[in-house]
Amino acid sequence: MVPLESSHLFSQLPPADLQQLRSITRELAFPAHGEIFKEGDPGDGVYVVKSGQVAISAVVGTGERRVFSTLGPGDFFGEMAVLDQQPRSACATAETAVTFSTETCDKIGCLAMPATISSTVITSSGRTTP
Repeated sequence: MVPLESSHLFSQLPPADLQQLRSITRELAFPAHGEIFKEGDPGDGVYVVKSGQVAISAVVGTGERRVFSTLGPGDFFGEMAVLDQQPRSACATAETAVTFSTETCDKIGCLAMPATISSTVITSSGRTTP
């Protein structure tokens, strides 16, 4: 299992911000093929894979489900819906048994999180700030 700071998302955070982040995260586990979230669910948090693999998929124009990305330890997902404050645009499914840390919006206060954390989420997602 990988710690939060081994994720690209949080690797550059100062120790004080990492400590704050650790205090508000919770660890969850899903069995292989377990649904973590689905399209249309609220964007309630960001997830960092600690072990296992997660498939990110969506239904495409033909009506079939297509896997867009497979994520492993240290990778993160779920940030797009948090940043957009919109429902999830894709499904996240455990391909193997998976353990991850999650930082939920109600605990982070998404808009009130320390600037270093929110800036890291925005930068890592490829977004730009106005």
